Amino acid sequence: MADSSQVVLVDMDGVLADFDLAVVEALKPTCPDIHVGPSSHRMHLAFPAYAEQIRAVASARGFFRGLKPIEDALAGWRLLEELGYRPRICSSPLVSHPDCEGEKRAWLAETLGEQVAREAHIVRDKCPCPGFALIDDIPSMECASSGWRHIVFDKTYNQQSQAPYRLRGWLDPNLPDLLIDAQRGYREGLG
Repeated sequence: MADSSQVVLVDMDGVLADFDLAVVEALKPTCPDIHVGPSSHRMHLAFPAYAEQIRAVASARGFFRGLKPIEDALAGWRLLEELGYRPRICSSPLVSHPDCEGEKRAWLAETLGEQVAREAHIVRDKCPCPGFALIDDIPSMECASSGWRHIVFDKTYNQQSQAPYRLRGWLDPNLPDLLIDAQRGYREGLG
């Protein structure tokens, strides 16, 4: 097991895998005004008229295996490794999808390799997962006991986030400095 001070936890949906795009592509023929937009993080809330269809699409067998990678996500993953960090998936399962965890692990195995799939944290509570940072698109995380620093992965729907760390896409030139700063904050929190 890697030292937590080198582990960068990385969310899957919305950070590595394009959940919203898959929902929109599946529903566009029958729901023409659905789109990826400012509130997409909770698409069923952004488009309440389509909430049932959105849940049905995301809960369908094969949904998670068919997700496309976010732009530059694979290059970003490799950069984390090149910088000497140990990236590890930290993703929540969709409770309405009975095969969610298995499909996410299959996607990870196909996209990033068997070891990444085996080591992934597919858990409802990300707080106890060991690492010095969590890159996630959710606007805020309340995990005082975790120790890791929340790095908001930039999306239109999380612009109001007050998190002190923000990654503006996988090719953000500030990524190395951002991680150094998050790692410093993590170490200071331990002391």
